[in-house]
Amino acid sequence: MFLKNNFLRLIILYHIAFTYATKSYSISLNKYIGKELLIFADSSNNCSIQDLDIYKFHKSKSQVPNLGVTSYIHWAIFNLNIESIGEYIIHIQSPDFAKINLYLHQENDSFYEIPMYTSEIYPNYLIKSDSQKTYTIYIKITPNGKIQLPIKIYKIDSYHTTTNRRQLFLGILFGSLIALILYNFFLFSSTRSYIYLLYVFYITSLLFTQSALLGVYQTYFQVFPKSFTPYSIHVFSGLSGIFGIFFATQFIQTQKNTPRIHTLSYFIYIGYLTSILMSIVNKPEISHIISAIFGGFSSIYLLISAIIISILGYRPAKFFLIAWTIFLFGLFIYILRDIGILPFNTITTFTIPLGSVLESILLSFALADRINTLKKEKEINQKRIYDEMRRSRDLLNTQKMSLEKMVADRTQSLAVINENLNNTLKNLRETQAQLIDSEKMASLGQLTAGIAHEINNPINFVSSNIQPLKQDIKDILTILYKYNEFAQNHNFPELSQIQKEAELLNLEYSIQEIEQLIQGISEGANRTSTIVNSLKTFSRADRDEVSLADINAGLESTLTILKSQIANINLAVNYGKLPEIICFPGKLNQVFMNVLDNSIDAIHHKFQNYSEGKISIQTYQEEGNIFIEISDNGNGIPVDVQNKIFEPFFTTKEVGHGTGLGLSISYGIIENHKGKILVNSTPGSGTTVVIRIPIST
Repeated sequence: MFLKNNFLRLIILYHIAFTYATKSYSISLNKYIGKELLIFADSSNNCSIQDLDIYKFHKSKSQVPNLGVTSYIHWAIFNLNIESIGEYIIHIQSPDFAKINLYLHQENDSFYEIPMYTSEIYPNYLIKSDSQKTYTIYIKITPNGKIQLPIKIYKIDSYHTTTNRRQLFLGILFGSLIALILYNFFLFSSTRSYIYLLYVFYITSLLFTQSALLGVYQTYFQVFPKSFTPYSIHVFSGLSGIFGIFFATQFIQTQKNTPRIHTLSYFIYIGYLTSILMSIVNKPEISHIISAIFGGFSSIYLLISAIIISILGYRPAKFFLIAWTIFLFGLFIYILRDIGILPFNTITTFTIPLGSVLESILLSFALADRINTLKKEKEINQKRIYDEMRRSRDLLNTQKMSLEKMVADRTQSLAVINENLNNTLKNLRETQAQLIDSEKMASLGQLTAGIAHEINNPINFVSSNIQPLKQDIKDILTILYKYNEFAQNHNFPELSQIQKEAELLNLEYSIQEIEQLIQGISEGANRTSTIVNSLKTFSRADRDEVSLADINAGLESTLTILKSQIANINLAVNYGKLPEIICFPGKLNQVFMNVLDNSIDAIHHKFQNYSEGKISIQTYQEEGNIFIEISDNGNGIPVDVQNKIFEPFFTTKEVGHGTGLGLSISYGIIENHKGKILVNSTPGSGTTVVIRIPIST
């Protein structure tokens, strides 16, 4: 009984103490209620709502309690005195919690967890009251780094009005950031300057950071899995710091303008990466502290760098300094609000987002100005390059003209040398050809002269003995005819026998045959003598000596030599009356031989029946010159090689059928006689060679 009474006393005392501690206050609507809160830090992180000891709670002294960076679960209790029937919203204007739970203490000492009314922007919870009464509300806060409790009570109509205004403001805020992202991405696409792409990354990370800080990331910008949400604030803050430093150092060119200070940026990168890593490994309080330290350090680093580079006269740094100063001003207001010097209200809440947007807009202007600056620099560089190119072009033109003159002089010199070499080569070839021909003709002339001499001696014997032989046979026949006459007048048996023998031997036929044989021997000897004389004329041993010669006789002797080759070809000869001229007869005969040989060869290639071939030879005298025309109806000379026929060793004949020296040698021989040799040829119809030799050479 004693124990029971003591237990009841304890219950009564506890209830009185709890009632005193949670004295009901008339809470103003639409205002922060931080000073009405009782707060308890659960260092064990294991207390349930039933285990709470009211005496461990302490009363908040701030309208917006700032519990600092902590890893402890915190509990808050306040009494909500409902004076009029209706619907009320408990609005917690902070998204920076890992988890938050609201419980309603009911009359039967049980606890009812109030569901979240809507997750738009910030956590908020609906209380429906059908009578005037006081509600005891328990709040369990699971931290995600720093804890602040900006709590307001709204009537539902007033809440929606306030929410609509806030959403309109946030729409303008984030719409501006999205517009800046699209604008600068367009500039990057147009200019391909990576500085705009860096700025796009910076604004994008800034947009995600502000959406997480203002509680709209889950509602409007959640592009990552929901499991990422608890880390979003610290990860996005770290990324915006990294991209911000990277963009700023590139924009004001710290590596170029302040190389020593620039090395600190690598230290800042490491700090932000460490903050992100601590958040991912579920150390939000450490992540928050690191992020705050390096955020302040990077702000000072960029401010000092911008001031120094502005003093150096770099124009973009001045724009950056203005933009960064505005952002730092917003950050300064936010810090003063955070530590309680300034009140927690709409202005102090949105100073960082407003500062970020204004900074982004000013930096966009700075980038636009950078375009103009780059354009001017480009124009200056282009003018400088143009001037340098013009000077280089003038120099090149001068050098070109000098080189062209040198090349022209050298080319002319080389052309003269080349012409001399070609003439020398041509002369050497002609000399070689003439030497070869001279040696060949000399050998042929000596051989021919020797043969003619050897043939001429026996022919002379034959020719000189024909007449005595004819006379002797005539004398013998005279005596024989007298014996025959005597036998006819006297009848002697012996004579009759002889007469019979004569008839048997056909003596009359034998006598006629002897006369024919002697006549044939005489004609053969005459013909042989003619051929020998022609050979002697063609290959005169004195051909290297100038002498008077008959051109017609030379042509005739050449035809005699070629008689076997032109036997079946129609030959037409028309010799004009020509005077003898001083010349090299043997060499001219060689020219006639070469030309006629080419005509014969052309006819042999064109006609299978050589009798269809025609060669005409005409000589005449005109204007102090002797002309020799030799024409044929052979296959002619192709047009593309007509200008090469006088070149040494050029030939259109098959291999083994010509040396290519005939016309070249002939051309040289005629030139030595101060004459000309012309060729007029029609492919398929024939060729005419005209040789002109002056009478007086």
